[in-house]
Amino acid sequence: MYGTFLGIPLAIAAFLAITYYLNDTGLLKDNAGRSAVGAAIALLLYYLARGIDLWQNKKRDNPAPLYVPKSLPETFGGIREVITETNYGPFFWGVKTVDQDDNRLMGTLTFTEMLGIGFDGSPPIQATRQMMLQVLLEPVPEEEQKEVAGQFAGEKGQTKIELKWLIDSPCNRHTVNKIQDHINREIKQSLGLWVSEKKKERGPFEPPDWVFWVVGLLLFYGVTRMGDEARVKSDREAEIKYQQDSHDWTNLSPTYRDYHEQPGK
Repeated sequence: MYGTFLGIPLAIAAFLAITYYLNDTGLLKDNAGRSAVGAAIALLLYYLARGIDLWQNKKRDNPAPLYVPKSLPETFGGIREVITETNYGPFFWGVKTVDQDDNRLMGTLTFTEMLGIGFDGSPPIQATRQMMLQVLLEPVPEEEQKEVAGQFAGEKGQTKIELKWLIDSPCNRHTVNKIQDHINREIKQSLGLWVSEKKKERGPFEPPDWVFWVVGLLLFYGVTRMGDEARVKSDREAEIKYQQDSHDWTNLSPTYRDYHEQPGK
């Protein structure tokens, strides 16, 4: 999300700003050189934002283990029931692997998502999303059991659950993340670990969604104003140069001529 909604606009704005200011200051007069410097910094900014995405996705796809005060067979059956009964619209989760010897369960979901609404008459793009959830269960030795939270507060966890996600979602993971959060919550609720719908606290690198829109609009406005100012400055310099060469005030624009014909100018 950060790479798409923040990284791309920021990279474009940085490229335009750097090439403009280097040209304005005269530090690098070669067009290809200015473009190379601007492109390098733009790529660095984009991959910085993209790196935040990868870091967050890694945390989402490998959450901390869960502990429940239930036997392993009971826990195994509860999670399997959640996966087989969960759906996203017309797309249902399927159980791909059930290995009771290794206490391993794997569920998969494949669905298509429309990207774009085709204002120009072209059909919207369909993107295929693939989600795979691997559940590993392990009995906890009695001497290592600890108290758990939720409705079983005070009881000790008998079974350890590890959730491992494999996600294939080109372009963005917005819908995938919502489905991921939903099934994680369903699993916790079925095991009695879900207490309440508490609002997730944002991390230091997770600004509110409206910040992305404001940043994008500000960057667009700033780059547009810079372009307008550059054109006005170029027109003025060309006009002054023409005046100096021709010494003919009638060739200047009315606004510029009126300004310089005022007393004291």
